[in-house]
Amino acid sequence: MVLWEAFFNDGHSIQQPADDRYSKHDDSSGYNPSAFRDIQDYEKKAALTIFILGDVQVSLSEGFFIINGVPVFLEDEPLTDRKLIYYRVMETSWTDGLQTEPKILKYAVGYEGKNSKGKVEKKVIYIDGE
Repeated sequence: MVLWEAFFNDGHSIQQPADDRYSKHDDSSGYNPSAFRDIQDYEKKAALTIFILGDVQVSLSEGFFIINGVPVFLEDEPLTDRKLIYYRVMETSWTDGLQTEPKILKYAVGYEGKNSKGKVEKKVIYIDGE
């Protein structure tokens, strides 16, 4: 199962593996980032142009969303220097002293960019989790 996929302006793409494992995962390390770190690493080589999460596509190069096949424009004026916003809102609880598996409540996906006055604007939508 692929949750997200990222496309870059040089034709490269990255898919999130089912285990969300970073490509440079180190079993001997106490901490390993998620596969999203692969996007951050690759952005040093090429610009991220499209990010797809389920039925939502974010066009960072053009500044719009496609949701269930329908284009959605949220910019009042074209933004520059667009950067991806993606995170999960999660919940973990404790039962009888044991921690439960984390539950994803929702995903936030979108971008931020600068308007003509240099102010950063965020364009984000939320998708229900599990």
